[in-house]
Amino acid sequence: MNVRSQVAAVLLCAAASGTSSAQAVYKCGAGSYSEMPCSRRVISTADAPVPATRRHRARMLQTDRDECARLDTRRPVEEARAASLHADEASEARASLNTIAKRARQLKC
Repeated sequence: MNVRSQVAAVLLCAAASGTSSAQAVYKCGAGSYSEMPCSRRVISTADAPVPATRRHRARMLQTDRDECARLDTRRPVEEARAASLHADEASEARASLNTIAKRARQLKC
């Protein structure tokens, strides 16, 4: 059987099996799975407390929110660079961290 006939056979079998739909699978515990939810408990997040930082950022302008997010992303990178063994790179990173902290204070991130 050549490759074309094998591919045709596979496609024919797939078409004959009807429509395939994905089924939800729930993980119920260590190595235990089910097609039904493991718990009937419904968790409402409407009453969950919202952290003050998120409330504050929600009231900010979109551009300021984006800059705060960029600063949040950049800070760990600069902290890792500050821990570097190279003195010049570490000093540049510390200067960058100071700039990040200053701008975050200005924006009240």
